[in-house]
Amino acid sequence: MRVKALATAILVSTGISHALATDLTGQSSGFSISSTLVASDFSLLISPVPTVGGSAPAPYSLSNSQNSFSQGTPSQAAITTGLIFDAAASNVDGTSGSKETSASAYVDGALFVLGTNVIVFSAGVVGSNLWVQGDAGTLNPAGYADFSDASLFVFGTQYDFSTEPDPNTVMYNAGGLEIISNKQSGFDGQSSANISITALDIRFTNFVENGEVLNGEVQFGSSRAAMTASPEPLGLGALGLFVLAVRRQIRRSPAIGR
Repeated sequence: MRVKALATAILVSTGISHALATDLTGQSSGFSISSTLVASDFSLLISPVPTVGGSAPAPYSLSNSQNSFSQGTPSQAAITTGLIFDAAASNVDGTSGSKETSASAYVDGALFVLGTNVIVFSAGVVGSNLWVQGDAGTLNPAGYADFSDASLFVFGTQYDFSTEPDPNTVMYNAGGLEIISNKQSGFDGQSSANISITALDIRFTNFVENGEVLNGEVQFGSSRAAMTASPEPLGLGALGLFVLAVRRQIRRSPAIGR
């Protein structure tokens, strides 16, 4: 047991236990708009648009955009926008050292209208930007949601946005309607990390309005990134130095078992 403890101590003191690691994989993706809203007599079904996504190794830098978007009926439910833009990138290449994987999803001139004065959301810009950066043992996920000239009205009552809301800020939650800005989830581990952000998430769960029962979700500015990494195995040179250090330390230490 003493030899084992001594070996561990030498690994730490010599820095061998913190050898460079290899970033094995990186994945990131994003979309600007999505809707699965279904009511008794109408629906607003929008597959994620536009979409972007990549997987490393090898490194990638991708983007996708659309000049404008419009779908739905304003008296029921509708989304219109200006430019929508997504990007994803990673420099993970299978070699050792710190790397980064990132994604972003943005909407200019966003407008979502539900019914007559039920929900009105508008924004000059709404989006998310995130990344995972680092190496094995130090993978750090981070990101933020971004709002500019944004306003939200629910049944005529105004709710204000900060420019970069705190994670999972509840804007409204009543009667089966939940609206969250900067909706985040993720995992931060030694060998893997991921993060997901939806700038604005509007969820309906048996929400009743004017005889309509609504279910589903409307999302603006959704992105995700993930990375995995592992320590490099000791090379022959490093292993030889470690064995030599252990032998020298044992010779200098009192006899084991005393």
